[in-house]
Amino acid sequence: MNLLNSTLIRTVLSFALISFMLGACASPPPKQNPPPKKQPKKEPPKKEPKKEAKKEEPPKVKKREAKIDLGKQDEAVIAELNRKLEDLVIPGFHPWKSSLNSAQIQAMRTEYFSIIKFSVNKMPAGYVVEITGHCNPNKSRPESYFKSLSLQRARGVYNYLVRRGVKGSKFRVRGAGTSHTLDSEHYSKTKNRRVTFKIVKK
Repeated sequence: MNLLNSTLIRTVLSFALISFMLGACASPPPKQNPPPKKQPKKEPPKKEPKKEAKKEEPPKVKKREAKIDLGKQDEAVIAELNRKLEDLVIPGFHPWKSSLNSAQIQAMRTEYFSIIKFSVNKMPAGYVVEITGHCNPNKSRPESYFKSLSLQRARGVYNYLVRRGVKGSKFRVRGAGTSHTLDSEHYSKTKNRRVTFKIVKK
């Protein structure tokens, strides 16, 4: 009897232990907290470009413009150049010819050309160098003959200057005939057969 009770008690205890173990295994696992939500990264505020402060310009002082009379200025330049050209005379032409002789060509090459070219480069716009041919009076020929001869002399000098590289548009040729004959007491007939230069308006 004691053995039976002892066996029964062991059976009941074993069953209770098994039930306890099964209950422990069947209990739900502890709840896990969900992972924290990732918050979106806040972008740093965009820096606005610094506005450059406008530099205050000092008040403009109106300059008094000097009024230049260009007409008078040109006249002064022309007067100065013509003073140099007055002494530039090519005398000694043959009584009945217009071509330059060897002495005249030499003078043109060494003395006259540089002065004429300088004058041409310095004279204002709207002016030309007038090349004028002259003759001495001679009753054996009419004035129309001397007009033509003096013009040919001026053209001969003009052609020489153009061949040396001066623009032809800078010159004007004229034949004065015998109308500008120099005082015969101070100038010989040879010196009256001459070519002269003067800056004039076009």
